[in-house]
Formats: sequence, structure tokens, C-alpha cells
Amino acid sequence: MEADFSTENLFNQPIMFLKSGTVVAERYVIAKVLGSGGMGNVYLASDQTIPNGRACAIKETPTPADEPPTREQYVRIRALQMEADIMSKLHHPAIPRVFDFFPWQRRHYLVMDHIDGQTLNDRLVAQLKEHGAGFDEPTVIGWALLICDLFDYLHNQDPPVIHRDIKPENFILTPQNELRMIDYGIARRLTGNQRITEQGTQGYAAPESYHGYGDPRTDIYSLGALMHALLTGKDPRHVPLFAWEQHRARKYRPALSQEIDDIIMRCLQTEMRDRWGSARELREALITLRQFLQRAQPGQEPARVAHSVAPSHPSGTMPRPLCITGVEGDVLDMPALAPPIAWVFEAQGAIRSSPAARDDLVYFGAHDAHVYALNVRDGQQQGTFAVNGNVCSDPLVTERSVFFGAEDGHMYALNRSLTRKQWSYPIGKPIVASPALCGDLVVIGANDGLVYAFPQAGGAPRWRFETWGPVRGTLAAFGEQIIFGSQDQRIYAVDAEGQRRWHRTTRDKVEAPPVARRGVIYIGGMDQHLYALDQDHGTILWKRHLEGCILTAAATRDGRIYAGSADGRITCLDARTGETKWRYNVRSQITSDLVLREQWLYFGCADGGMYCLDAHRQEVCWRHQAGGAIVTRPALVNGLVIIGSVDHRVYALHDTAASAQEA
Repeated sequence: MEADFSTENLFNQPIMFLKSGTVVAERYVIAKVLGSGGMGNVYLASDQTIPNGRACAIKETPTPADEPPTREQYVRIRALQMEADIMSKLHHPAIPRVFDFFPWQRRHYLVMDHIDGQTLNDRLVAQLKEHGAGFDEPTVIGWALLICDLFDYLHNQDPPVIHRDIKPENFILTPQNELRMIDYGIARRLTGNQRITEQGTQGYAAPESYHGYGDPRTDIYSLGALMHALLTGKDPRHVPLFAWEQHRARKYRPALSQEIDDIIMRCLQTEMRDRWGSARELREALITLRQFLQRAQPGQEPARVAHSVAPSHPSGTMPRPLCITGVEGDVLDMPALAPPIAWVFEAQGAIRSSPAARDDLVYFGAHDAHVYALNVRDGQQQGTFAVNGNVCSDPLVTERSVFFGAEDGHMYALNRSLTRKQWSYPIGKPIVASPALCGDLVVIGANDGLVYAFPQAGGAPRWRFETWGPVRGTLAAFGEQIIFGSQDQRIYAVDAEGQRRWHRTTRDKVEAPPVARRGVIYIGGMDQHLYALDQDHGTILWKRHLEGCILTAAATRDGRIYAGSADGRITCLDARTGETKWRYNVRSQITSDLVLREQWLYFGCADGGMYCLDAHRQEVCWRHQAGGAIVTRPALVNGLVIIGSVDHRVYALHDTAASAQEA
């Protein structure tokens, strides 16, 4: 076995580093150097504005040597700006969060999560030293499935994001056995026929990367090279350029299955059209192989790495699993029929704004900078209104008006027919949060960290409430209280006059909308906890760890709380004690709010699956497959379930569960 895997020396050039103890921008205290490369240095630091000093990673452009900076130095600064812009708009548990971007003493700095753990590069080097061979097949398949799940998220953004630098050094395995992908320095959003820079790591970079273009299949090529390296220990940088056919994985490790060898080779095809068409397609092939290996060697499935991914099944049917756990339901446990489609409406951009139905019309916004009104019965467009930015905000529809915010930094009020703007107000920062109605006020949060309360009739905000981070989730009004989460890792309760009633600190940012029942607020956070708080005082009655970030609203009924998390599970808990009653695994991140009607639970997922789950029987009644993630709250109206997807479509589905119950 060749033990020729190598790691580049990070410190092979004279580089100036900040000293330990340096305070950057009067806020971040440098602890040590984590690494250095062509695009700059990376430090471990602590944020002194957070109690006990939150650990963070700081990326720094090299010190400009000349005045003015050279073209090369400008390129590095621009690359860091683009990295900050891309990462700030991505929200996935495998992607570090960005907190800050600023210039300081002629350098530029990007502040993000510090991910504790080992890179896959370090793990591979240790594996080769200890065992003289790469990782076993099930382990690598598990990691590849997680990466496919992440690719599915990135490549279905609008516009798509490609990472372009997939290699072992850019993945960290945490002590909790979770995979994180770092270094988005050459990641790019694909817009039209725009050319991209000719960058990447030799051996991992696809052929088209050398010619200034690419698409999601560019990342799939690199993932093939990564799997090859992890299985064989053969450094792709030592393989003659694009000569993979002569260096197949089984050449270096004959015990590998022919199937994994073929899967990798399809990733590594020179022509893009010959590769897997999408991360989802590759994922299905890997899951099929994993099931085959399970049958051959029962009980050897890697414990956590594959739980958040699963194949999509556009037909609506799903194969039975190899074994049933018995402790939680599984989407593979039974076939789920696809519901009949009443109608489909296609916009010109992704739908991230939840449909709101009123008086036979359904309203929503889109990433084509429009708000739409459709007839509920047949989906025919009844009205539209153009603004100057994408609309992610869920519309608030009253008797006379439609209220929403937009990424152009304005708050809008339109008439119900969408023919006239009643008023607008320039906040200046993008608004992706959704408004709530509190008495005669429309209350909404913005990316500037402020919550604004507008009179319904328009005019300047009656009051503003300041937090320490962007407010991106849906606000909720309960009586005279407005409750919401912020990216400053707090949950707030504010009264109708804009005065803080209480706040509670969490371990991570909070974007999920709150729900209330009998004086208790239930809200989830990205710290993977579901909180039950006393509505009057904010006292924590209980909190439960759910093994996945909670980005969406829970649902409550009959003394039960139902929450969805990023690990692909619906968890049912006792509303009084927080005791877990049961869990159901749909094997894809829960990305929409949960809506409960009688015993039927409705929700959407990152893989495009829209589900109706019988909460009494703990089984799926039906599943609809959309062409992209469903991040919108389902609207239940006139026997229809209306949802929007990032595939640009709004779907109206006949609710066969409701029909069966009525029959």
C-alpha cells in the first residue's frame, strides 16, 4: 500500500501574524494561529462582547505591502468580501455561521464560527499511519451522503452556489461525529453565463475549472476525488491530470466493491454531461450501495453519519427498509401515496414566502421581486406587485391590506388587489422576517437587528426595539406581547409599547417562530434545543435537546408538542414535562413550519418532500415530491394544502387525509 498522501506545509513562506492577546477592532482577542494560505491567515479568537467570550475563527487578508494595494491584494480582499456575502446568506448545520466582516488597520477580517475537531485530512493521515490503508467503505459512504445533502442545499440556492474547493482539508469532523464544510473562499453563485475564476486544488478541481466555468457537477467531480482519496490514501495531486481511468480506486484497494469504484468513476468523468446529474442522483446511488452492504454485513452501518439524508422518490412511493428500529418511525417503513395535484403556479424565482389565504385568494412573495395573489380554486393569477428586491417575508393579510418586508430594505403595505401601494418605509437593511399584528401595529424585524412597529395606516415607526443581531424569523403576537428570536442568541418578549418584558439567552441564534399554548411559549433554536418558557416571565420550564438545529415553528395540540429538526426527525413531546413520546425520521432536514389540523401534521423538507403525517398512528399518509426544498409554511384551505418551493412553483394539493376522514 502506498502511503503517499501528503499535506501542504502551511508555513512555507515568511508571513506576518497577529500576536496572541492582540485585540482586533476593540472586540476580538486573538488566541493563536490556526493556519495560513494564499488567501490569508486564520486565527482562533474570542468575542469579548459575548458573556464568557464566544470562541470564533477570524480570517484575515495579508497585510498590504504597498500604497495603494496591488491588484493581487485587491483580489484577495474582494475574495474575502464575496466569501462573507455568500456565507451570510447560507443557513445549514454543516456551514459555519458568519458574524462580522470589517476592515481594521489596512487588513480585512471575516469572523465566523470556530469549528472544533479534526479535518478529514488529519484523520486520513492518522488512519494511514495506524492502519496503512484508507477508511472502510461504509464510513466513506456515510461522509459522502452528508456532503451530498449539503450539495443539495447549496446547488438549489437561487442562484446556485458551488464550493469549488472540495478536499479533505476543508472538512472538519467534530467530537460529536458531525461533518462541517469550511473555507468558502472560492465559492461562487452561478448567475447566467458569468465566467468564474480559474481556481481550485490540483487533483480535486474538475477540468472545466481550468477554463473559467462550472456548474453543480463541478463539485460532484471533486467529491469523487475526495472519496477516492479517503478510501485509497492516494493523494489526487499525485495522479496525472484527469487520468483517473488508469488510477481507479480498486487498483489501490482491490477489496473495495465494484459498485463504489463505478460510482466514483462516474463522478470523475472529464465531460460534465457524463457525470451524475445532481447531488440527489449521486445520493440515491450511494444509499442503494449502502443498503447492499448492510445486507452483506448486518449491523455495520456508521452510527450517525447517514441519518440526515435519504433518496427522493418522485413517484411518491418508498422502498421498505432493511430493518425497523422499533423505537422510532421511519419514512422508509411504509409506502406513502402521492396526493392529487389541484393546480401548479410557476413564478420566475424561488418561493420562500409562505402562502397566506384569505377570501378565496392566496398571497405570497417570490425571489423575482414580486408579490402575487392567486385564486385558491384554480391557481389563476389575480394580481401582482413588483418591488425592488426579493420577497422572503410571509405576507400578513388583513381586511384591507397586505403587509410584508423585502430584501430591498423596505416595509410595504399594499391594497388587497395588489394594484396600489398604500405606503412603504425605507429601513435600509434587508428584511427577510415576517410581520405580526399587535393591536393596530404591524411589527417586523430586520437584518439591522431592530424590530419596528408601524401603524397600520402608515408613517414612521411608532417604536423601535434593538437587539444585538439580525432578526430573521417570524415574530408572533400573543395578547399584548410580541415574542421573537434573534441571531444574538436570545429570545425576547416585548410589550405593545416596545418595552422589553424579558429575554432569555440560548447557546446559538434563534430564527424559529414561537408558538404559545396556555401561557407557555414553545420555541426552538439552532443550539438544537426546544424551549418551553413561561409567557409572563420567560422562566425556562424545560428544554430538550433534539440532535438537530430547529429552524421552524413547532405545533401543539392536546397536551403534545411536535417539533421538526435538521436531523430529519419529527419529535413528539409532552407539553407539560418535555418528555419524548415518539420520533419519526423523514431523513431530510425539516425546513418548513409544522401545521397541525386534528391529528394530521403537515410539513416540508430540504429534499423537496411535502408530508402529511398521522400523529396518532405515527405514519405518513401521503408525500408530494417538489423539485426543490420546501421552506414555506403549508396553508390549509378548502381541502387543499398550498405550499411554495425553491423550484419556483406553488403547489395546491388535494388533502386526501382530510377527504378520507370526512368520508
